[in-house]
Amino acid sequence: VLRRWTESGKIYFQSNGNLFSMDMASGTSQKLTTLEREGGTVSWVNISADEKTIAYVVKAESGWQFFVSDVANKSPKKIADGTGVAEGFVWLPERGRLFYGEQADGVIQIFVRDSGSSTPIKLTASETDSVVVDAAGDGTSIIFSSAKEESNLWRVDVGDSQESPVLRDLNSKLWPSISPDGERI
Repeated sequence: VLRRWTESGKIYFQSNGNLFSMDMASGTSQKLTTLEREGGTVSWVNISADEKTIAYVVKAESGWQFFVSDVANKSPKKIADGTGVAEGFVWLPERGRLFYGEQADGVIQIFVRDSGSSTPIKLTASETDSVVVDAAGDGTSIIFSSAKEESNLWRVDVGDSQESPVLRDLNSKLWPSISPDGERI
């Protein structure tokens, strides 16, 4: 996953929970991190624009943790954590801001956490899951996506064209089939 293009001519990307760099001029790439955390997996990693600091997310059964460290990961510092589902991280180290989606009342909402603050601020109050896509460099606005998934089955009587619901459920099959006797779906 592409993470950052820098002015120094490097492209940074994530693969298998680690950060790699590719030099545009030579075309060579190298592994920068070996991020292994006991009891969890690294699900997201990125590097600052000045290429001096990394940030990464460790997910475990008990929740997630967001760490910031030097590139060698010699002094990781946990700056945020939570329980449950979290995704769509956007980190602005220059502004000391972290945007992310975390589950709240069964729906993924977008939160912002400023450095030095232990309390996240909820930015969205949506009925559908929301995921941060990117943030303005100054940290004053974000781009996010959401999707509303519905899957309903309806029956139409051919004789009188009357519609009636058969099933209203997100988990219903998208390719239903009618039984040969016409009695079951």
